[in-house]
Amino acid sequence: MSTEQKTKPVSSEKVRSDSAASVRGKSRIVAVSLLLVITLVSGSVHAYLDGRFVDQELAGRRAEAITALPTSFGDWTMISEEQLDGAASELLRPHGSIVRNYRNSESGATVKFAMILGPRGPVAVHTPEICYRSTGNAPSGARRATEIKTEQHTHQAWTLEFKDKQSGEASLHVLYAWSDGGAFAAAEQPRFWMVENLYKIQLASPSLGDGTNHGLQFLTDFMPLLEKCIL
Repeated sequence: MSTEQKTKPVSSEKVRSDSAASVRGKSRIVAVSLLLVITLVSGSVHAYLDGRFVDQELAGRRAEAITALPTSFGDWTMISEEQLDGAASELLRPHGSIVRNYRNSESGATVKFAMILGPRGPVAVHTPEICYRSTGNAPSGARRATEIKTEQHTHQAWTLEFKDKQSGEASLHVLYAWSDGGAFAAAEQPRFWMVENLYKIQLASPSLGDGTNHGLQFLTDFMPLLEKCIL
């Protein structure tokens, strides 16, 4: 009897099984690698959009410039100053902000003016349509872009009218806009501007029933001074 052992042939089914297992293993490795890459990239993009990579020194200087905005100019005088609402401050994480109430000595009109500098992501998405709904008001129509011209620039701001939810009567005129350090804009998607921080201005004035937008009057008078501060 021969001492040599015969080698058993490997079945085709075994070859196909091993090959399939190898492909599945490689596929899992590729899938896991892609998932890791996507996670890292999306995390970096989210961090960039939320302004986590910020020049703190520059942001501090710009924040100080906001607080130096005049409290009196033309017919307008500041009558009170407030702190940014706690919930809004936690959401927006501003580097600097002011919230002031001004009165016009000629017309008696009052305006609440707020300005913030903060990370682009939170600042871009926090709009009056969101914050004023919680105060018993609702937009009475679509927002529209309004131009404010100065000797140096042409700015734009969104204009929006609100009504009281219960009575249905006009309650507020609101204007808001963003800037990356240039002219203010009534932007559709400022969240995707390629800058670390955004300025945002927002004005609210009571609707007196005469159709006059006192916030727009204020902003027209104020914008040249604002340009000297940040542009």
